[in-house]
Amino acid sequence: MAGPTSLIDYYIPLYSWVREGQGVHTRINLTPSLFSRDAKKRFRAVIRLYAGGRTAVLTHETEELGLNRALRLEVAELLAKAGRHEIDGLLEITTYRLGVPPDKPRFLESWCDIWSEDGRLSVSIPTLPYMGGKQVLHSKSQVMPGVASRADLATWVLQLNPTGRPISFTLTVFSAQGDRRQSPRLRVAPMGVYLERLDRVVPDLEAHLRPGGGFGSLLVEGDYKLMGYTLMEHLKGNQMTCLDHTAFFYNA
Repeated sequence: MAGPTSLIDYYIPLYSWVREGQGVHTRINLTPSLFSRDAKKRFRAVIRLYAGGRTAVLTHETEELGLNRALRLEVAELLAKAGRHEIDGLLEITTYRLGVPPDKPRFLESWCDIWSEDGRLSVSIPTLPYMGGKQVLHSKSQVMPGVASRADLATWVLQLNPTGRPISFTLTVFSAQGDRRQSPRLRVAPMGVYLERLDRVVPDLEAHLRPGGGFGSLLVEGDYKLMGYTLMEHLKGNQMTCLDHTAFFYNA
């Protein structure tokens, strides 16, 4: 296997959901002081946006950053440079230090704020690595121990596919009594995003979870590893303000 050929090759790309258009906006946040205390160090980031295809619709390299400056990038401004106004897709960001390469591959953190003009959506989502080398007992399976379906709460499922192949998966919801209810086979496009309300793909979900007060657990099983999240919607106010990532099963 060929080794790194440039500084950026020593750093691991991170991924996140990105959405822009129809009253929804995304801001990318990068703060070098989170991962360094050396004022002499300088950093750059390469940002790629994908809209459900193997080819990025936009590539942008930032200017040099130091500890005295936090970067706030509005996705709307990046899209405008490419002649686009909307996207519901995947962010890939690779932040790297200028100068000396690290002694081993590493990643430098960032995050996204996603919100809507009507106040219905307001969440922050970290950018996370997608690594195949980690020892995972069931890398194709994820679990979320708290999902809800009742008159005042609904759960949305978000799945990111940072690979060049389509991935299919199922959603299985377990009630407090251990009964299960499953969705049909679902699909995420290469370098794409799947977002849907759970009760729209799992039949009779509210009745299924009613004996446990409307709460249960979610199992995601795919034919390849996905990056998963859930969002909680407060139906009385139509607000989504809670986002959390699912968990994989790791070896002890």
